[in-house]
Amino acid sequence: MTSLKHLPLLGDWHVPEAEELEQLRLEFEREMPALHPLANKSLNLLAYDGVDDILLQHSDEVDHVSVVHLTWLGRTELPNHPTVEFGGTIEAFGKWYAQLLRAANGR
Repeated sequence: MTSLKHLPLLGDWHVPEAEELEQLRLEFEREMPALHPLANKSLNLLAYDGVDDILLQHSDEVDHVSVVHLTWLGRTELPNHPTVEFGGTIEAFGKWYAQLLRAANGR
């Protein structure tokens, strides 16, 4: 199992300080509709890309993470929002995000 502390955060991803962490957690909870795939899951917010995406660890599967794209509308979203941009292992997240960075840089 790979842990987040062994995976360098790429790009603008960072571990939020307490105040930012609370703001992100509250926005995620506000947006989460009852029928969302992540509704009622026990999740820990690990990191934030500084814009719209948050990295969540599944408490029942510590090597499983999801990247959720927040809308910042401050209200409950439609059933398919906020969107889950990625779901998989922490190691797979690192590879997925590195690939996104390469594509963005034209490599």
